Amino acid sequence: MTSISITEDRYLMLTCSKKIESHYHIYTDDQIPQMFSSHFLQLQDEFPLTELYSLLVRVPDILKRNYIHVKSSFNRDLPFTMKKSLFDLGYILDEELFYSIRLADWKGVSPVRAEWGTKKSLIDGCRIMQAYDSLSINEAFAKEKLLRKYPFYEEGIIQLCVCYSGEGEPIGCAELYLDQDESVAKIEEVAILEPYQRKGYGSGLIKQMLAAAKQSGMESCYLVTSGSDQVKTFYEKLGFQQEEKLTTIFKYLFE
Repeated sequence: MTSISITEDRYLMLTCSKKIESHYHIYTDDQIPQMFSSHFLQLQDEFPLTELYSLLVRVPDILKRNYIHVKSSFNRDLPFTMKKSLFDLGYILDEELFYSIRLADWKGVSPVRAEWGTKKSLIDGCRIMQAYDSLSINEAFAKEKLLRKYPFYEEGIIQLCVCYSGEGEPIGCAELYLDQDESVAKIEEVAILEPYQRKGYGSGLIKQMLAAAKQSGMESCYLVTSGSDQVKTFYEKLGFQQEEKLTTIFKYLFE
């Protein structure tokens, strides 16, 4: 396993339980059953791809959910012909791109004010996170999602970093998780309120977090993004480079 895959597993295990089967791992979080990102099968490198189709039909029973959610292994992607076949069968295929940056090579300065680790920043960050999520998921679920992560924010296991406008209003937040054993940091849940997007606050917040990770002794920092050209360009301008890639297979089952 690479340092990124080890850190990713540790981050997931903060909220998920994991069952290890011979060729795949099962991640679930019974405390928040409707959050599909916390319920999936992760294929291992040795998984025989000839058995993928038969596995997919069993996934709803394995996860006890009304959907199929499977991720490829870190070191072995699915062949193009198999991806096309899955698409033709109605599966939604996407990519999780793991972008990383060596902190020894990074020297950045951010004009954006950011804070974390205080009672005020925790309150501000939670308010922004819930407001941001409420726009894409319903308000009740946004609150439930926040409550699931709140103990980790409160204890500092995950730092909830907040950025502020020039007037001192909280307008964005993101998670910073430090894996001391691997010396790898992870940035997650970057959320900037819509009126302040495309104005440098997102990049400014990330720069502040990179500086914090470097100061904490981390050797590298990574984040997970989609295959959008615009998003990839954004992170590449900050100095990130793609290190890993996973293919995700998803399908809702309608009764």
